[in-house]
Amino acid sequence: MRLSVSIGGIELRNPIVIASSPLTATVYRLKQAEKFGAAAASTKLAFIKQPFQGRLQLYSEPGHCLIVPIDKRLNLDEAVKLVRDAKKETGLVILSNITHAAGHIEGWIDLATSLEEAGADMIELNFVCPNIEFTTQQLGIEIEETELHGASISMSPSVAGRITKAVKEAISIPVVCKLNPDVADVVATALSCEEAGADAIAIGGNYSSLPSVDVYNGGRPLYPSLDKVSFGALCGPCVKNLSYAVIAKLYRKLKIPIIGGGGVINWRDTVEMMMWGATAVAICTGIMWYGFEIVGRILKGLERFMRETGYESPEDFIGCSTKYIAPSDELAVYPEVKGIKLADYPTAEYLQSVKGKEVAFHPALAVVDEEKCNGCGVCVKPGHCEAITLINGKAHVNEELCLGCGVCESLCPQNAITVKRIDLKNP
Repeated sequence: MRLSVSIGGIELRNPIVIASSPLTATVYRLKQAEKFGAAAASTKLAFIKQPFQGRLQLYSEPGHCLIVPIDKRLNLDEAVKLVRDAKKETGLVILSNITHAAGHIEGWIDLATSLEEAGADMIELNFVCPNIEFTTQQLGIEIEETELHGASISMSPSVAGRITKAVKEAISIPVVCKLNPDVADVVATALSCEEAGADAIAIGGNYSSLPSVDVYNGGRPLYPSLDKVSFGALCGPCVKNLSYAVIAKLYRKLKIPIIGGGGVINWRDTVEMMMWGATAVAICTGIMWYGFEIVGRILKGLERFMRETGYESPEDFIGCSTKYIAPSDELAVYPEVKGIKLADYPTAEYLQSVKGKEVAFHPALAVVDEEKCNGCGVCVKPGHCEAITLINGKAHVNEELCLGCGVCESLCPQNAITVKRIDLKNP
């Protein structure tokens, strides 16, 4: 059994990459990443000259979300030193995360070539940052007009492809394009990057967001030391399922690997993201809450999972969940269930119209284990459900009204409810 994966022809000893973030801004933190088992790290975002002097501020709801409205970035000279020192003092595969104005290709090339010379193993083109034009304004650089005018490059397949092609031609190490999932058609941009020569696509939790507010203080945003607020990048478990969808869409269209991120905090999240199509998994928020130790726990869990399931390598399960994706009309193919009346079950006429098609929807019912049920009544609360009542202190399911939706099962604190399929062919 092995954990190693390959990105752009470079072997990572396992699939864990530390995402570009405050976690990768110093050599000490990179050493911590290696100590606890990470295979690779993407260094903190670098500009030729950072556009403003940011200082890290966060909105944090542990276990749910983290919002980052502002942070310090690196100037090119700082990034060069960081990469050189990291390559001397760690064995990590180093991705150097860079960004520049969309209309000034020479700046992208300067950044990429300088960091390749410093020892970076890969260049990660950051097409996520929305304010990159500020740096060229500071430097007094005349830039070519583009349709973006400061917006995320991920919005434009043509611009992303043009930058990727130029950088790819200028350097000899792999190029990874980091895209914003929160755009109209990230797949089109990814395909353009692939055609331009990108070796991999990276996706993170970069959904535009705002924090909660102090409702008793005039709606002031809940940042400890900010009088103003900017839209920030939403990260953490709250975006995990959004990330799965984006990664699955990319996996079904691309030939190059995907580094998937957004919401991963444990081994199961890691496996799920890989099953939806990620070759490697980028981690950030979980470490910012719980420390680099979670990397070791993730790797132990991944190894245990692979032993238990018989997988010999990550390739055995990468993308395996995508075969289950289907459009809504294909999901609405039901078997005919005789002798049982079910709420909202299709008419005989509809069942006849889909007869012969592959069945995708299997009717199911909630089943209560009365020995476990303590009559707490949590399962009676869901507003859409009329099927469950309490009788003699136990949950009772009216089978004719039960939709088999699964909400009661997810709510039950006693694990006393199981949703079971009832069609005889596939019990």
